[in-house]
Amino acid sequence: MKTNARWLAIPTALAMVFSTMGAVRAETVTFSGGSRTMSGNVSGGQSNCDQLSGPPTHTVTLSQDFKTLMFSVSGSGQPILKVTGPGGQSNCVMASEFSGGKAEIPGFWNQGTYSIRIGDRVSGNQSHTLLIKQ
Repeated sequence: MKTNARWLAIPTALAMVFSTMGAVRAETVTFSGGSRTMSGNVSGGQSNCDQLSGPPTHTVTLSQDFKTLMFSVSGSGQPILKVTGPGGQSNCVMASEFSGGKAEIPGFWNQGTYSIRIGDRVSGNQSHTLLIKQ
């Protein structure tokens, strides 16, 4: 019976490693002003903002309140940008022909940590560039 207990530890450990891998994917940065660019790839095929779930693509901590700040995503397909703030409130936009193919959320942003989820309406692996600009 002791042998069986030892072998159970291996699948359990592997399950724990694989279940936390999604959290490792998010790039985390602190933003203090100016501009910052981050790039990556996402799996496409989402048709709306509600389908962006799971771990964030990027995590951004704002070191202060910003009166004017823009989160902007451009990509190889039709990007979707969802920003969730410290209080859980989310803003989400989809790129369109009117926005020049970018998904942008401007405004006043309070100090705190924001989860950024990026998706794409075009299926397959899509590249993106996230620009945060004061």
